[in-house]
Amino acid sequence: MKKHLRIFLACLCALLCCALLAGCTLTLPGAQPQSSTAPTAQQSSLVAFSSLAQNISEAGYYNILYTGDAEHTIYLLSLYDFSEMQHRVLCEKEGCTHTDETCDAYLQASTLVARPGALYTICPRYFTDPADESGLADFVAMDENGQNRHTLSTISDNWTFTGADEQYLYGFCEDAFGRISLSDGTETYLLRNAREKFLFWGKIAGVWDGQFVTVYWGDATRAEGVEIGLLSPEGVYTLLGTVPQDSFLSYSGSVLIGDTLYYIDSSNGTVMSFTLDTGETHEVSTALCQYDRDEGQGFHSCQRWYLSTANNALLAMVYGADETSGDIWKESLYHIDISTGATSPLSLKQEYRNKSSEAEMADGPGWGEPSFVTPLAETQQGLFVVSAYEFYMDSYLDENGQKVEYETSRPVYALISAEDYLASTPNYQEFKNLPVPT
Repeated sequence: MKKHLRIFLACLCALLCCALLAGCTLTLPGAQPQSSTAPTAQQSSLVAFSSLAQNISEAGYYNILYTGDAEHTIYLLSLYDFSEMQHRVLCEKEGCTHTDETCDAYLQASTLVARPGALYTICPRYFTDPADESGLADFVAMDENGQNRHTLSTISDNWTFTGADEQYLYGFCEDAFGRISLSDGTETYLLRNAREKFLFWGKIAGVWDGQFVTVYWGDATRAEGVEIGLLSPEGVYTLLGTVPQDSFLSYSGSVLIGDTLYYIDSSNGTVMSFTLDTGETHEVSTALCQYDRDEGQGFHSCQRWYLSTANNALLAMVYGADETSGDIWKESLYHIDISTGATSPLSLKQEYRNKSSEAEMADGPGWGEPSFVTPLAETQQGLFVVSAYEFYMDSYLDENGQKVEYETSRPVYALISAEDYLASTPNYQEFKNLPVPT
């Protein structure tokens, strides 16, 4: 059996939680009506989660490690500590080997959410009892060191979180948008028929004026325009405006900066903007259109691109055909000046460390050509990124009990200032990893 320590990224946990087909057991309120009232500015602690952001607080980046084998997996809570700049298992027990259930860090959780001074987790019952089909989970709170754990309530194990404020976690469960109280774990459904609209065929793009900014593009059969709107913490939806369906790149083709949603025109690669308070659209940049190609049957190469941000700077990852290699996924990363539309290439790429030249090529992180360094989250300490992958030898026992060695890799996380990142200057503060698994 394989016996090695691997990083179980929390974003994969969130996907697992999203995929579970289980029902909530609450008496649910009805859907809230749509509102046509113009939004008013307000102060709010509301934040939206993106990428790994829900696992990050001022303490650092939390994740679940797992060790053991296919028959007996050990889940361990760990932290990439921002103050110590090292990765550590959150166990304070003297002499603990962190290899079994007696470890203080042992935590069978599918989802982590980090908040100031605290950590909240969903612990599905089927993790401890594979035969359990109740669809229920314990909602557990603890301090920022993973200690003083206490179960707040029993909830559905089907939650996917998209944001939080000082009182609640917000997200989707069953078909509804709802929230869970951070004080007592009460789960409340606020808006029915919202999960499909704002999670499967849309997204939460961020927060503006104390409300979630939503984008809904619909499935392939939808002909109406892409809806851009607001979803309040009380579950009230306000439509702000629409943009043509055939000129909006869905999924990662849009990002929110301040009061403006930036998006890629999927017909030609133009970067556009939608201003939330006026509902007006404007052309931001056509500089990347030269890399777009009509590949036939209505598909453009710009439909592979995506937008991201680095401390309010707009970034675009452009995939295009390389005439030399024939690779249609050749990537280039650009910083777009939103005031002028000018673009400048960025050049920081991940480093491969201790990789054997004889290693068999495979798919996945750390294999193939090094990728560009892209921000996973924005923190007060800087941009949280993967600066490198370090390679090491691992092994497992095959069906005949013979030891089989293979080469694998793990990420090296780091912090970098937005200024250095945009200047392509590799001034990383790298986290010290745990010892290589044995």
